[in-house]
Amino acid sequence: MMIVNEHINAEDFRKEVERRRELNPVLSKTILSALNERLMELKNDVSFEEAYYIYHTTEAFFYIESFSVKPVGDLDFIFFNDRFIIWGSIFGHHLEFRLGDNKNFLTDEDKKIITRQSIEIIENAEIFLLEDFTRDNMTFYFTGDKK
Repeated sequence: MMIVNEHINAEDFRKEVERRRELNPVLSKTILSALNERLMELKNDVSFEEAYYIYHTTEAFFYIESFSVKPVGDLDFIFFNDRFIIWGSIFGHHLEFRLGDNKNFLTDEDKKIITRQSIEIIENAEIFLLEDFTRDNMTFYFTGDKK
């Protein structure tokens, strides 16, 4: 069974995003800005690590960013590994990875890696609202590549 960590402190999360900043400068800036906002919203007795679930392994990070202002069943997420920082959406059991401003071009091998890393995190973490997701009932879409 893959070990998936559920939390990370704010400074370590910032370092992970900054380490990959050149992969997608636009989304990296957005993530870091959102991190600063989240830190300002926290009450003094609650840490970032306690308040937010950022699921990660040694290879990848999966962070559900938004639970509001969306139709029921639609979620936004951020996924990143050592080649991509991706904004995505979940509709039913469909995960859409929007490549947008990533500097790297997506290859078939990258799709396989991102799919495998996502499955490992989703199946091995206890992610609220995704608990019934399995490799057999998820579909993956990749959009917005600059090829």
